[in-house]
Amino acid sequence: MSQYNYDEEGHFFPFVVLTFLIIILIPITISFLYVEYKKDKKYCCLCDFCKEKNKILREYRKRTILKPRISKKVVFILAGWCLVGYIIYKILLIKVEHKIWDPYEILGISMSATEKEIRKQYKKLSLKLHPDKVILNKTQTRESVESLYIEITKAYKALTDDDVRRNYIEYGHPDGKQDFSIGIALPKWIVETKNNYYVLGAYAIAFGFALPYFVGKWWYGNKLYTKEGIHTKSAERFFKGVEEIMVPGKAELLISQSQEYKFLTGFEDELKAIEQKILQKDSKYLLHKQKDLSYRKTYLLLYAHFHRINLQSLKLKKEQVSLLESILALHAGLLSISLIYGFLQPIIYIMELSQNIIQGIPSSGSPLLQLPYISKKIAKGILEKIGYPITLQQFMKIPEEKRRSLLSSYTDKEYSLIMDVASKIPILDIVDSSFKVTESDIISPDSIVQFTFRARCIFLGDDAKAIESEFENKPDNENELDPLLEYKKKKNVEDSVVSYAHLPFYPKEHKPKWWVFLIDIKHDRIVVPPISITDIGKSIRTFQISFQAPSQTGLYTFQIQVKSDTYIGTDFRKSVEFRVDENTTSKNSTVINNISQKKKLKNLHKDIKKNHVLQEEAAKKSSTDSSYESSFDEYDTDNDYHNSTSDSSSDSDAIN
Repeated sequence: MSQYNYDEEGHFFPFVVLTFLIIILIPITISFLYVEYKKDKKYCCLCDFCKEKNKILREYRKRTILKPRISKKVVFILAGWCLVGYIIYKILLIKVEHKIWDPYEILGISMSATEKEIRKQYKKLSLKLHPDKVILNKTQTRESVESLYIEITKAYKALTDDDVRRNYIEYGHPDGKQDFSIGIALPKWIVETKNNYYVLGAYAIAFGFALPYFVGKWWYGNKLYTKEGIHTKSAERFFKGVEEIMVPGKAELLISQSQEYKFLTGFEDELKAIEQKILQKDSKYLLHKQKDLSYRKTYLLLYAHFHRINLQSLKLKKEQVSLLESILALHAGLLSISLIYGFLQPIIYIMELSQNIIQGIPSSGSPLLQLPYISKKIAKGILEKIGYPITLQQFMKIPEEKRRSLLSSYTDKEYSLIMDVASKIPILDIVDSSFKVTESDIISPDSIVQFTFRARCIFLGDDAKAIESEFENKPDNENELDPLLEYKKKKNVEDSVVSYAHLPFYPKEHKPKWWVFLIDIKHDRIVVPPISITDIGKSIRTFQISFQAPSQTGLYTFQIQVKSDTYIGTDFRKSVEFRVDENTTSKNSTVINNISQKKKLKNLHKDIKKNHVLQEEAAKKSSTDSSYESSFDEYDTDNDYHNSTSDSSSDSDAIN
């Protein structure tokens, strides 16, 4: 019979704990290391602004004993592997004796001993260890001596008696099959009566208090935040603040009033001086609407970032970094709420705000400020020399000599760095686009239209003629459709994918992203909500957006809008047209009839071919007369075929 035993000596319980720890730790560790390994190479810039940014970030993220700044995941992984090492050490110290019943060892003879030697040794031990002849000492008992003598007798019989020896060979013991025990790898003290209260108390704390507490904390904590991860009070303020026409500075005001920035308390004297500077520079600064000091401080730090005002206080610099690290999440929440309303002006304004935040440039700032070393004074001088505001694309199209003369105040090294950064700025290029309805040649009212467009990423430093030539030589299979918003195809295009942007004034690494959407400029509305595109390279990719066609027939002109979330002045807008026509029944019936006629002719050809084969087989077995009849039938069949074909052709002509 089987017996269930607990791990009294603690030999097996460590193995159970070790198994569960390894099952949990290995996937978590692999995923953590994989993410770290797969991080793209960050853009390394040597301009003075990037050096200053890295210096501030080192101070902000400086680790101390009180603030080690290690993530909880890293702490969990390190603690887990330390525990694994300790358990392995304890397992190595465990000494488990696996005793096998060995008759030769019990009799004290070698395995090569003869039967005569076995009998001699047994007789010797019997005389010496018989219970009636042994004089007990202090360490011996009657039961132990009798047990030893029984073992000697069993060992002797296992080596001399055929039946007993058969049991020994088959089951490993002279008594035959033995009972086996099943061990439970839990310490025995867990089920001992004296420890019942402690074990039940631990269960009560774990499942009666700790589990409900953490589940409740998680549940009520999630109720305070939306699916975008912003506080419900912030979302409520966003809903109330979005209007059909938003004045400049309103979106910044809404973000600075978020509940997430309540921790920014205190209003230092330095902020008052900064406030005066901003009031002189920016008329969009809505200071009078900020009554709460924490919100007012947030608003000030944000505008100090826009105007690149150097903060002297290390505390303020750290607070500004903390503000900027979380502001894009709030911006995404504000954008998603504005998309619900569908007003075009606030959506465009909020999208462009992302560019201002990431680049550290006010809404009225020059796009040239995105390049290293170019200050507001230099940008203003270029504007005066050229006579009109220019974008980065226009700046790169200026002849080299003239461009160098515009930046004559810079050294060759500085100029080279400026041009290097400018040439690597990406632009999303819409190659072509089309409107289609599945299984239809026309777009009917209220039908589901597939807006398909092909896009790729080009850089300001690329040769325009070379790009155009490359596009013209593309094979037709480039039109294969990628699934919407899926990961890029597994091709060798990894090196051409857009990497991190040059952001000397933004504290986090950021990959450029583009919003693509359709707008109705006449009604000032968005027709198709934006999709976001990132991780795109020079290889052309195809995207598809579905929307419902208008209810009225006619020619519609929309605009495809491309907005970058990172770079100012690289946006793209292009007019596209499509016609909505009535889906007439006559056209559909004509198509159906033509298809049915083709199927009819195809089936007729199959039947005639089958008849020919059957007639040839019959001709081989039949007589000459039957062969003649078969030929006559075949002749008739051919006539029927030609008649049927001509009839079908005439019917088809009549339909056409």
